[in-house]
Amino acid sequence: MKAVPKAEEYCRKTIRHMAEYQEKWFYFEAKWQFYLEERGIKEENQDKPQFADRYDPEETDKVYKRWSSEGRAGHRGHDAPMIAYDALLASGSDWTELCRRAMFHGGEGGATGSIAGCLYGLLYGLNQVPVGLHQNLEKREQLEELGEKLYKAAAAEKVDPYGFERSVDFDYDSYEELMSEYLVVLTRRSIKWSKLLQRGNKLQKNVKVKRYVRKGIPNEYRALTWMAASGAQEKLERNPGYYHALLTGEHDARLVEVIRTDLHRTFPDNVQFRKTSNPCLQKTLFNVLLAYGHHDKAVGYCQGMNFIAGYLIIITKDEEKSFWLLDALLGRILPDYYTPAMLGLKTDQEVLGELVRVKVPAVWQAMTEHNVMWTLVVSRWFICLFIDVLPVETVLRIWDSLFYEGSKIIFRVALTLIKHNEALILQARSFPDICDHFKQITKGAFVEDCHGFMQVGGGGVAHKPHPHPHPGVCLDGSLYTGAAQPFLEYFE
Repeated sequence: MKAVPKAEEYCRKTIRHMAEYQEKWFYFEAKWQFYLEERGIKEENQDKPQFADRYDPEETDKVYKRWSSEGRAGHRGHDAPMIAYDALLASGSDWTELCRRAMFHGGEGGATGSIAGCLYGLLYGLNQVPVGLHQNLEKREQLEELGEKLYKAAAAEKVDPYGFERSVDFDYDSYEELMSEYLVVLTRRSIKWSKLLQRGNKLQKNVKVKRYVRKGIPNEYRALTWMAASGAQEKLERNPGYYHALLTGEHDARLVEVIRTDLHRTFPDNVQFRKTSNPCLQKTLFNVLLAYGHHDKAVGYCQGMNFIAGYLIIITKDEEKSFWLLDALLGRILPDYYTPAMLGLKTDQEVLGELVRVKVPAVWQAMTEHNVMWTLVVSRWFICLFIDVLPVETVLRIWDSLFYEGSKIIFRVALTLIKHNEALILQARSFPDICDHFKQITKGAFVEDCHGFMQVGGGGVAHKPHPHPHPGVCLDGSLYTGAAQPFLEYFE
């Protein structure tokens, strides 16, 4: 059954409207569970399938029909591979027997036979397949070449599900081990989210949904949830045509120029943002940033916004939704982060320093002794919301809570990173050491395991610390209740 979550993840990547089939996935999983129990191979060490003493063509047809949901064997997505797999188990390396079981029955023999043939070829090659079936096959050389390329591509995927190229030193073994466990979590979460949002239920803000969000939003429900939780959906519905009006109006030439300058710098390692890609997301990114620059003239455009908008586009696959989510982030969740003075950004970084002073005093002392300003080591954390700082999956999990709970999640993530790596940071003996160690704490197994990193309790991001006696602190040391409000909310 370990293969089922992997199959679901593959379907998510390749089926455009996977959400429509999500509720039926439980049926698919249950059918396979039933099959494995019937064959006596439910457990990993049970490798000898049990077949009935009488398993002739008549009995085979009865069994196949029983597995089918419509009475026509091999007609559906669950029973076609099941019949092919069963035929392979019963036949072993006997090609003739495989044909008899997988191809010659009263159902969709073409579908089940094709699957069984592919599986047989993977296991046994062509040695026992009659030469006449493949020797003079039309375009055989091209097919073999294509098969080899597909095998190599599948063996080492160079691009992640979001379009980012993996580095040459990417650890595929560790990734597979991590994802094999995480996909099980995703499957459980998908079923629960499907039930939560079934029949068009609107997302409510309550303790249950908050718990669901903290445990991760499945990718197929992410855009919908971000839109609802942030208020972006409501603003979109209240302002029909507004986004497109911004694009068709007169444009500020300087704004256009600065945005265009940054387009090629945005995710050069993402294949979807390359000019050779079809469609190329650079055009979509340009539209979103241009519209926002005219929408909020106090902000216009600031470096860092391109990466945030890019992530929103990757997830929503929708220009207008990305625009309104950007508006929710910059206008409500992170006020004054991207204005020319960046007062909110500067203040919140100082607030983090105050939090560290109380929660991790030894690190605060080290920063003070080496005269390291917080803005030097954490500014990218705040301004890019951990993009290109933490792994993609971890960033998306952080954003799940960011859209639902607000900017206090940024402080929690920062504190979690610092507290977990306190010993490493304290090894620093100089100003450059401090800076280098802060780069190191955003890499490694701890941050790659997004579920463990965000796990409720155990010191994870969602873990709630003890109340802190000090309110927000402004740059001049005075009480601040504006952009530092997340600091106050952090302990509620």
